[in-house]
Amino acid sequence: MFKDKFKLTAEQSLFLAKKKWDENVYCGMKMENRVVTFPQTKTILSGVNVPDVQLDDIQAILNMRDAWKYLINTIDEPITFNYWCKLNELIARNEALEWGKLRTGSVGISGTDYEPPIPRREKVTEELYSIILSDKSATEKALEAFVWGVRGQFFWDGNKRTSLTLANKILVMAGAGILTITDSCMTEFNALLIDYYNTGESETLKTFLYEKAIQGIIIKKESLKRYNPHSYAVSIEHLFNLPYQSAYEIEENPLGYLKNILDDLYEQSDEKSKLIDKFDDKYNKYKHTHLRDWDEVDASQMLKDLRQIKSK
Repeated sequence: MFKDKFKLTAEQSLFLAKKKWDENVYCGMKMENRVVTFPQTKTILSGVNVPDVQLDDIQAILNMRDAWKYLINTIDEPITFNYWCKLNELIARNEALEWGKLRTGSVGISGTDYEPPIPRREKVTEELYSIILSDKSATEKALEAFVWGVRGQFFWDGNKRTSLTLANKILVMAGAGILTITDSCMTEFNALLIDYYNTGESETLKTFLYEKAIQGIIIKKESLKRYNPHSYAVSIEHLFNLPYQSAYEIEENPLGYLKNILDDLYEQSDEKSKLIDKFDDKYNKYKHTHLRDWDEVDASQMLKDLRQIKSK
């Protein structure tokens, strides 16, 4: 029923995730009615203190930041019960009785009389895998995972944020976009969510999310040939499991950034050292050169050469 709206490459999907993750953190805060603005959220994410924001809200923002970093750094890892629990561990850290573990007691939900049952691991695991391993589109899996998680309230706290992040893991892995509810849609979302809690009927909520909250990148055919140096920098960051947002430094001077990495690899085997010697000779003309000034054919070949070096 819910077909994928977007079909992004791995590089495009990762670029979208890194571009939109701050908006998604803010979405997570507004879903829980936390008193924080988007500019305040961005400021906190950049490491600057905001005196007017309560400490528990700052903690929640930083927790969701860490969950997004984990998601991006493990983008190729399969979704398992333990992976899902890890997302909650990061999101609900220091906010709940326990984090990263299924709740063992009863909870209530504000605005509704619905009381979710205490979860049993065997049943919950079966339900999670039935969603993840189904033959439905990635978008439909993501929407199903979200509504399942928010109504199930499987953890002591952070269930909406955990469900949102799980849904985005599904979408970003598949290049199907990102799920983010904007300020203008939040009131309608909350009303539909309360109705879903009360009735258990999820189609109206999923349709709303599909129509209003799935974002992506529309690639025009004539722009496909346009050189995007940042996408190559992101691929290098991902290839070597480099720190989050290293792509911006890589883009400034890729050969300079890669020097220490290649020096370490050089000592690992004769085969690697020979490949690195060829690599240095081939791209010496780009020494101290910003990636935007590379020929795209060379940038593409450099990425292939780096993958070959790493695999040997």
